[in-house]
Amino acid sequence: MKPPAASSSGQRISPAASESNPEVVAFIAALLRQTDHAADLVIAFFRASGMAGPNGQLDLGLPPQFLLTLGAYLQLREWHDAGVIQWSHPEGLTIEDMIAAAIEELKRGPQAFAGSQHGSEAMTTVFRTWYETCSPVAREHLNCDIAIEWECGQGIDGIVEMLSEFVWLHRNHA
Repeated sequence: MKPPAASSSGQRISPAASESNPEVVAFIAALLRQTDHAADLVIAFFRASGMAGPNGQLDLGLPPQFLLTLGAYLQLREWHDAGVIQWSHPEGLTIEDMIAAAIEELKRGPQAFAGSQHGSEAMTTVFRTWYETCSPVAREHLNCDIAIEWECGQGIDGIVEMLSEFVWLHRNHA
């Protein structure tokens, strides 16, 4: 018999719970991989800036919410640069603008991130983007072939036009 696994909070997860819900375990593992990759992107960012040692050590005492924010923006930038996602911001800002804004906010001092949830919110956006765009099991969990997000203020004509364009672009695909 296997011993119960421990969660990140130290609580024990019963083997029966993980065996009866393998998709939950797979989803949590994927989120952990995304978080780990975002941390790698942050280290690479600081290494490229000359602020991290060769082993990736950061002794800068940066606020966790800043690191989460930076990791999220770097992940979104990587996906955008690879053509995996489209980027749009209500104010027309680029991902580079968002990274620069986070750095500018940090320049005001670590207290600029104290008590904020900016990093957590940014990582939530990454997880949602991954789930809706990149997750191989999203189709099964969303119970549809495609998911469409649009502002409620747009009329039905806009959604019909977008669907028509989508179908036309992919008319030769199974």
